[in-house]
Amino acid sequence: MRLFALLLLLTPVLTHAQSAVRAPELNAYIAQVRDAFEVPGLALAIVKDGQVVVAEGYGARSLRGPGVVDAHTRFGIASNTKAFTA
Repeated sequence: MRLFALLLLLTPVLTHAQSAVRAPELNAYIAQVRDAFEVPGLALAIVKDGQVVVAEGYGARSLRGPGVVDAHTRFGIASNTKAFTA
């Protein structure tokens, strides 16, 4: 459920992809969302017209481990796939 809520909060970033690309506010916004939902890390990809506009990683892979999230980090999303396909 947290992942779904996180995706909803990221919607403004996704809908304004071109203006948000590399904007200094993007990193601050991601930090606020991560803090609000207590998410140790996330990967963000914005795709427009079939082209990757932004691919970034933020934070740590786990609260227990030192791994850093990058644009290619894979996350287990459990049953959230139901919301994506619905």
